[in-house]
Amino acid sequence: MDANGGFEMKDQSASAKLKRLCTEQPFVPIGCLATVGFLVNGLNQMRKGNSRNSQLMMRGRVLAQGFTVLCIYFGVAAANKAKEPKSIEDLGRRVA
Repeated sequence: MDANGGFEMKDQSASAKLKRLCTEQPFVPIGCLATVGFLVNGLNQMRKGNSRNSQLMMRGRVLAQGFTVLCIYFGVAAANKAKEPKSIEDLGRRVA
């Protein structure tokens, strides 16, 4: 752990970092899996020649991507808000 209570990159394996990130922002991996699911299903529908279902799956993919981007945005905003000093004393501790 570093001085700020966080983990340094060299202290974590790739799987430990992935697990930590998934627990910090659980909706991001869900959105990623939904995006991949819609994409794969849409491509299968396109391959079969079912253009209506393929189009619906691609629209679902766009919505899932939007959901994922919003989750990332709100996760970063929440992390920045948590790091914000709550009082003048906290601000003095962060600067020193």
